[in-house]
Order: sequence, then structure tokens, then C-alpha cells
Amino acid sequence: MKHLIIARLKDRQEKEKLVRPVQELFDRLLEMPGIHAVRVLPCSVDLPNRYDLMIEIDMDREALDAYAASEPHLTWKKEYGPLLEAKTIFDYED
Repeated sequence: MKHLIIARLKDRQEKEKLVRPVQELFDRLLEMPGIHAVRVLPCSVDLPNRYDLMIEIDMDREALDAYAASEPHLTWKKEYGPLLEAKTIFDYED
């Protein structure tokens, strides 16, 4: 399954600066069983109605609870949560 976190930043000018540290944070998930791939993508269109970053995690559905309790996920919420204006979570099977 794909687990997507789609985020809008409060300071939209910070988007490019955050891609690498967020990628490094979420790359630590790859050590967990059931997590197969992680990508952090900046939005390529700069319009006011767009979100800024998408984090895509390819995981087994059974890994979702372990992911939710993981250190990278908790760090994301604690350190990056205050930088977000909004976020959307979307899961799908491919």
C-alpha cells in the first residue's frame, strides 16, 4: 500500500530547504519490516491552492501501526508539525 502525507507549509519559501532533511528522517523507516520505499517530493507548481510536499511511503498494510509508533513519524509530528498550515493523509493499494 502507499501511505501519502501531503503537507502545506506555513512558510512556503522553506519548501526546497526541507526536502533533504525530511527525506533523511523518513529514510530511517527503511530499517523497519514492511517498509519498502520512501520518497519526499516538492510540488513543482507554485500556486496558492497547491500543497508543498508529498511524502510517499510504500509499505505493507500490516506495518501501518508500527509506522505510526515509530521514532521518525513521532519526530515528524513534533518537529515539523508546527511548520505546517495543513496536511492530508491518503492511503491506497496499488
